[in-house]
Amino acid sequence: MQRLAGPGARFAANGKDRPGLGVLRSDMDHFCLTAAPPQAPYASSRDDVFALESCTTSRDVVDLIHAWYAHYNRGDGEPSLDYWHEDAEYHTAPDDPDSARHLGIDAIGRLFASWREAYPDLRVEVHEAKANRNRVFAWICFVGRGAASGISMQMELAHVYTVHGGKTARVVEYTDRTAALQAVGLGGQQDSSGHSHSAGTSMRNRVE
Repeated sequence: MQRLAGPGARFAANGKDRPGLGVLRSDMDHFCLTAAPPQAPYASSRDDVFALESCTTSRDVVDLIHAWYAHYNRGDGEPSLDYWHEDAEYHTAPDDPDSARHLGIDAIGRLFASWREAYPDLRVEVHEAKANRNRVFAWICFVGRGAASGISMQMELAHVYTVHGGKTARVVEYTDRTAALQAVGLGGQQDSSGHSHSAGTSMRNRVE
């Protein structure tokens, strides 16, 4: 299994550059609300969507993000207006050589489509999610196999979401967990092992 990580890591299984996959520094104050882990799998039904339209607590916005990832993993790779504002932004990691700002749901959809072209079975595993008001930190792992080579890929990174009106307004990637937490106003928090880490140090480039 090929594991890719660290600043500028590439999705190399099919010879293509890594599509942007991990946060914009928050200018909010540091009043922190941390949501408890989810108690059940997220089905991401239409009822879920309507219930999340009036997100008001940290748990609400964390639930919204889990529902979106469940939607994505079902094969619905398009960024649905149920979860995203039409003028939403997606920023690939600042240390990615292909770092870019994708503005609007159509541009974000094209980005997501490029991921699925490279990795048709791409899915997201959520390792951790917590909120500070309307900002959500999510430490995730992308898992998939290259369309051309069949080589397995795993990549860990952070997503930081800004949520308005029950929908995603902005996502920015970080390859460094500590920097992502600081961006949300949750600096100094550690993972379950008691250590802070980045994708660059937590994963090794190797073939198994």
